[in-house]
Amino acid sequence: MTEEQQPKAPEPVLIRTGNDGALPTSNSPVNTVRRNGLPPSSLFLIGLLLPLFLGIIILMVVGQTHGHSVLHGPVYTPASASSVDLDDETYQTYDITMTGGFSDHYPPECHQNCWEFLVEVRTEQGEVEAAVWGYEVGPSLNSFQPYEESGNEWYMMAHRHCESYTPEFDCDGKTFIKINSNGTVNIATNHGRPTFIEYAYFGVQHSISDEVRTIAPFMWPISLFAGIAWGYKTDRKPFAYGLMTGGVASLLLPAAVFLFVVITIGPTV
Repeated sequence: MTEEQQPKAPEPVLIRTGNDGALPTSNSPVNTVRRNGLPPSSLFLIGLLLPLFLGIIILMVVGQTHGHSVLHGPVYTPASASSVDLDDETYQTYDITMTGGFSDHYPPECHQNCWEFLVEVRTEQGEVEAAVWGYEVGPSLNSFQPYEESGNEWYMMAHRHCESYTPEFDCDGKTFIKINSNGTVNIATNHGRPTFIEYAYFGVQHSISDEVRTIAPFMWPISLFAGIAWGYKTDRKPFAYGLMTGGVASLLLPAAVFLFVVITIGPTV
């Protein structure tokens, strides 16, 4: 008879437990850290700082600008063909056609002085330099008074420099300008035919289109809501809690600073 085989003793099995000696469950911290790869405190910190950095990036993108300038000069300056009475005096007028595109760049869209017209007259009797500047509504009303003549609006230019070589060249004489919408300007002066005319515009443009600048601010709340939903769906609730806390802080902090400035400085202004 063959000997009966003795059953083998079972091999020992190592069962890992949590810190309290209990078996790990799907909701235990040990399992959460292993599945998410980061401890809850790190997830909360990332969610807390993300709204701030996202807001800074959006502001930088929306606020990107670059400077640009436009110059226009005369196509030709004919001899004086007529005269005009302004400020109780008769002046010779010069009808000047500006380079192509001038009517598209005047007046430009700006709320402060951003353009300038420069006129120079150089003769054997003397030389004079006059200028006028303004913003989107035309010449600056704080610096230049309009003169009405037969329904037309003229502006007396500011003399920056005048030098007389002979007594006939009167540095007290005035220079007027009328800017038309058809790409032409009229100069009224008794100093002689203008020898140099220039229109210069200096401005700032946004680097991105208006459509992108309109949509960009909405990306901040949309990104926060998407991040919160993702945190709950993937059981990364500390990340979602951090997003909610950081979002509220990002909204309340600027309001608190504004109220502080108003309360502190407002009464003294």
